[in-house]
Amino acid sequence: MIRNLFLTGLIVLFSSTASIANSEESKEFVQFVPFHTLEDVREGALLEASEKLQEGFLSLQEGFIKRELLRDENGKWADLIYWESKEDSENAALKVPQSDVCGHYFSLIEPFDPEDPSQGVFTFTKISNWE
Repeated sequence: MIRNLFLTGLIVLFSSTASIANSEESKEFVQFVPFHTLEDVREGALLEASEKLQEGFLSLQEGFIKRELLRDENGKWADLIYWESKEDSENAALKVPQSDVCGHYFSLIEPFDPEDPSQGVFTFTKISNWE
């Protein structure tokens, strides 16, 4: 009985916390971009280009919140890019073709295969956040 009350209390607590996060942050937009570097690209070169992409392009865009660069143990990379809205991400995307720093960063990455649904940019709306 006490265990059931405790579990019920936890569910209510977590549900209310999730509801608060949902109402405050539901518009935040996240892009998940998995990729592989070209074979001859050193990690240091990618990290340097990544830093330039951050400083010379992303951080200057309206609505940009933050970016995380991830890597798994098999050498697959991913960018997680957070925006205030979908519109902000779309506006930034329109500027990518004119950006030299974007061009350099993308030149280090294997091109995406448009026929492969596991490649490319995946977009999400943030529903909840726990920290």
